[in-house]
Amino acid sequence: MNGDIWVATEQWVHETEMPFESSILVTQLKEQSRVIASKKLFADSKRYFYNPQFLKIGETVFLYFNAFDPSTDTASFERSSFDGHSFSPPEILILNENLKSQYRPWIFVSSFEKGTVVMNYEWQDPNAEPNYIKMAVSSDGIHFGPSLTMTIAVMGRHSFFANGLQVFTYQNGDVNHMQDFFSLSRDGVEWSSPALVSLQRNLHDTIPFRRQDGKVDLYYIATGSGPAFSVFRRVLEPDGTLGPEQELTNKADGSVMEPHPTRLPDGRVLVILTKEVVQGSNYDLWGVYVDGDAPSRQRLNSRIQSVGNIIKNFFYYVIME
Repeated sequence: MNGDIWVATEQWVHETEMPFESSILVTQLKEQSRVIASKKLFADSKRYFYNPQFLKIGETVFLYFNAFDPSTDTASFERSSFDGHSFSPPEILILNENLKSQYRPWIFVSSFEKGTVVMNYEWQDPNAEPNYIKMAVSSDGIHFGPSLTMTIAVMGRHSFFANGLQVFTYQNGDVNHMQDFFSLSRDGVEWSSPALVSLQRNLHDTIPFRRQDGKVDLYYIATGSGPAFSVFRRVLEPDGTLGPEQELTNKADGSVMEPHPTRLPDGRVLVILTKEVVQGSNYDLWGVYVDGDAPSRQRLNSRIQSVGNIIKNFFYYVIME
């Protein structure tokens, strides 16, 4: 696509309502910063769409997302293929769970080179309190096998090392004292005991991201000693050890959250994140360019360049890899 970057964002329909009352917009960025196009997807539908994320399967790029139909009180997971110019009509993912009344069953998808697609999603029995994270696997990206219950938590995320080792991350706790954990698996069935992503207090939004050397970096936010959130990352080794923490944002810029990294053709990483403007209601979309991946030693050589404000007033986003 000639070096252009496409960003899928979630925009609230009603700022005072829940985030699932939203629509998906896709914005094209030229030269990694300037907006050259923006459009609303599936504009004729009366359903709400949210939680968009791009995933490349083979040579095809798909947009996966959640959908909710208020007229039937029914939720679904769906996807649309993207050819670099337009999106196909949505198709519903097939899985074994009944998602009726599941207003916020957030999904996160990841893929391995052989075409395996793994979906993490949140599920809650309407008659029970716990919020479960479940995992299902597909060989074609649309038909998913039986779900495996992973844990009682939120924000389940998944990725692969280059050698096929799998990593699962999630968070648990209350909103001001959250802790994030990771587990590793060779087969996606037996998982290692959960370990802390960091010893910092109040961690959120951990997302695993494939490094150029085949390992995985963990991106997350933490408040540290102050009230504002900053973005951090660190390498996760296949044996479960962690490298030093690298802070990617400056607390002087204000509180940021939900980092989503993507690899640029020149090897740099562009981290898209939200910057809080008005607490709980108004956010700016920001970006940070970083040279290379997280350091494996204490000496930090990566050059960090803030892109600054890219697009105003979006809450959720995922950038295409």
